[in-house]
Amino acid sequence: MTRLALLFLLLFPSAASSQEAPVMTLDRPEVVAGRPATLTLNISAARRGFMEVVDIRVPEGVNVTGDNTTVNVIGRGAVTLDGLSRQYMGRHGDAYSLRRVGSAAIRRNSDGTTQIVLTDIDLRVDNGIDLQLVFSDVLFKTAGKHRFTASCKPRLLPADQQMSSALRGKAFNSSTDWTATGTVTAEAVGAGSYAAPPRGDYSRRRNAFTEFGIVADGVTDQAAKINAAIVKLSREGGGILYFPASDKAVTTSTVTLASNVWIEIAHGAQLNMAAATYPVEPTWWVDDDTNAGNGCYSAPDNPLTKQDVGHSFFRNCMFFGQRVHNVRIFGNGKLNGNGNLKHDNNRELTAADKMFVFKLCHDIEVGGYSNGKDLWYDDAANDINTHPFYLNDDNSRDADIGNMLQIDRGGHFVMLATGTDTLRVHDIYYGRNTDYPSQNGDTRDVFDFMECNEVDVANIYARYCGDDVVKFGSECSLGFTRKGRGFRVRNIIGNTNCNVFQIGSETADDLRDFYVDNLYVLGSNKAGFSISTNDGATVANVYLNHGMTGRVHSRSQMRRTRSPFFLSISNRGRVLGCQAEEFTFTERQMNGDHTRRELLCTNIPVGRIDSIYLRGVDAREIFAGAQSDSFPQYGRQPESTVIIAGYRYPDRQRILSGDYTHLPEEKTGWISHVTFDDIHLTVKGGHPAADSLQVCPELGIGMFNIRNFNVQPAYAYWGRHVQDIRFLRCTTTCERPDGRPDIRIEEE
Repeated sequence: MTRLALLFLLLFPSAASSQEAPVMTLDRPEVVAGRPATLTLNISAARRGFMEVVDIRVPEGVNVTGDNTTVNVIGRGAVTLDGLSRQYMGRHGDAYSLRRVGSAAIRRNSDGTTQIVLTDIDLRVDNGIDLQLVFSDVLFKTAGKHRFTASCKPRLLPADQQMSSALRGKAFNSSTDWTATGTVTAEAVGAGSYAAPPRGDYSRRRNAFTEFGIVADGVTDQAAKINAAIVKLSREGGGILYFPASDKAVTTSTVTLASNVWIEIAHGAQLNMAAATYPVEPTWWVDDDTNAGNGCYSAPDNPLTKQDVGHSFFRNCMFFGQRVHNVRIFGNGKLNGNGNLKHDNNRELTAADKMFVFKLCHDIEVGGYSNGKDLWYDDAANDINTHPFYLNDDNSRDADIGNMLQIDRGGHFVMLATGTDTLRVHDIYYGRNTDYPSQNGDTRDVFDFMECNEVDVANIYARYCGDDVVKFGSECSLGFTRKGRGFRVRNIIGNTNCNVFQIGSETADDLRDFYVDNLYVLGSNKAGFSISTNDGATVANVYLNHGMTGRVHSRSQMRRTRSPFFLSISNRGRVLGCQAEEFTFTERQMNGDHTRRELLCTNIPVGRIDSIYLRGVDAREIFAGAQSDSFPQYGRQPESTVIIAGYRYPDRQRILSGDYTHLPEEKTGWISHVTFDDIHLTVKGGHPAADSLQVCPELGIGMFNIRNFNVQPAYAYWGRHVQDIRFLRCTTTCERPDGRPDIRIEEE
């Protein structure tokens, strides 16, 4: 018996001949007449748009029922045909034009074929395969070719729901019908001999130089050869593409990853990003100021106005994986953006801006060779060039960190993982081999995990970066939101312009179950440990130093951080279908009522933070002291107390203009059930008693940072809109006398 994979690109109307044709593939079916089989049908529509009707016809022998056939729309996840209309759409406001992921109907035809009619399917966002159907009950009675077809009738959307782009100069709104066909051949019973699908061989390394002709000359772009090697290994079922030590670096532009292919980078090997002008990934935008301005709400269906621009342009990177699984990039060699990964927030992106991108992937690993030990740092060191070390079981030091994967000059993000589940990142040294601040200071986040699930991060050292070191969030770049849960983080050591550990600020959907142990903050100009929900989601169940990822080998340390802990809720609401209206209202300030005029979100609830348990931390030198070249002494840099601040809409009597009845029914975003246990702070102090009268503003749209609270009326802990907060075994020391109280939790 033979296996057959077929690809047909047929019957695209001449009116759209300048566009790419839709693609239909049948994934490697092993089909024998008279024997049951499972088939996977993949459809890529090519043109983006909102599909009013997609009509899929399957041949006789494919038994389609509402519960034995699944469909996956743009990577939202597989559901049965019966379950499609009930599939979770993600969080959204009522201004979102869609009410369901889609609907499915099954029709039997007199010729024995079956129609699957999908209605109201949104294919405006390209996440790879647009429609994936799995038929689990296939039995062809006769040998020969069996034909599948798919046809589509798009719907022309109103102008405000179209997704257009000045970048690309064309609308992502298909108005032309299309048809695609494909066939599968059923072999006669007993024909040939069965050949099992190939399985990856990970027992041996496949040398990139000797087996695939890849050259390490430090100059020539090797991406074509690397990608060809990956395709070959993938077709063989998988394997290890091995880069041994070489005198010069391997230079490459974007490497496209494939399922079951691992990349190993040995000690003495280095891969550098090539210098090139990269075509911008097809996308759309509204205005440059959409992140904080009204554009975020005036285009409620446009997901790319609902997060920073860095969370877009997935393909503009060094390593790109989309809808792939079982991928490893590991070793103790070096990866370097080489100045060709740019932190570029503008719309004229001409360079790749990320090192790793994993979009809707599963079972991914990036890191060094794990030695089973915990990474830590010398508490007495006061030099940014001091290396971390590993701890033996008896807590003695092992200075050999030669097992770590070394990464430099990572671009906008070193890693952006979006909608990716079962992800392991470990034993990485970021920024060891490059100068500061010119070469790494422009890197923003090191690791961003957006709407992911089951993520393990361990043994990370970030010598310096411009934004968060380890960040978890949820946004709308996939065209829908996903809930995230199951995050295990341990042994993170970082020096950053922002937060070392961050949940948020993008919080379009709920995030829960964070287990963090052993955190060492070398410096942070925002917070050591931050939770910011700004877009209406709930963040819940966060544990620091409770031993839920392994042993708590040391007390967590925080040095040179503006605030050790920052828990906040704001009224930003960057989520699909959110609306905002302009209000004018008064707000109490230290010297009397002040008038504010700003947008308030009107149709989504305020976010919530719940069940936060923080334990075992020593924090001193509490000021914004992170630097890219040295650790500074205190010199009146900004400093803040621990902040635990929920959010409340203005009371009715304070509104001067705007309709109060348009605001959400629940007016307060609460921070609930917070425990500080065994936390010891040494603060700078020195504030006058008059500062105890300070009144901090509510955080509105565009306000989600520590600095937006101005000076707090307490020197250790200040909170507002908090329910059930506890302090157990906590101490606070002021280096200079301070006229404010140590704790102030303001009542309603």
